[in-house]
Amino acid sequence: MAVAAGLGLVLSVITAVVLRPTTALPAAIAFTIISSFVIGVELRHHRLSRNALMVSILVVLAAQAVGASIGDDPTVLLGSLAGGLVAGLAVLTVHVASPNSLSAYEVRYAALIGTTLGWFGVARVGLGLGLGLVIGAISAGPIVLLSRRRAEAGQLQRPLVTSYAPALAVGAWISLCWGDAIVRWYAAGGG
Repeated sequence: MAVAAGLGLVLSVITAVVLRPTTALPAAIAFTIISSFVIGVELRHHRLSRNALMVSILVVLAAQAVGASIGDDPTVLLGSLAGGLVAGLAVLTVHVASPNSLSAYEVRYAALIGTTLGWFGVARVGLGLGLGLVIGAISAGPIVLLSRRRAEAGQLQRPLVTSYAPALAVGAWISLCWGDAIVRWYAAGGG
């Protein structure tokens, strides 16, 4: 957990520098720290409790409520709630269609991502989830191939890839910090 705490601290500093003082910063830092612990717990224990993720969503919403009251714009909270609902339903649809692809755990984590990124609009939610899925697919490919070879050699009992949550966290964090620039670049024709 010390590594997760250190990662959370480093990424929080980067998040604060990139976003600069804005009303979104408290929730962005809360999400960054929570996601660092999600990665740490996921890599070590392979599961974070449902209650921890639900409390995390409430922490982010509380930080967003503070930011909205400071910025005198309570409508951004509606975007956060809509983002959480859309992201959770999108990943739930994948989970229901293919239960072995994404778990209920990733559905709840996607709701946290959507709640955080929904503050910035639906494009950021889609970008964060999309980046996370692409990062997960790219990173899982070599791991799955290595696992298969090790399993054939009798050296491996369980698969190394157990969750998309760390990849979703990375994609969401990239979208959180640089999503606006990425969306503008893409809207301008990608080059």
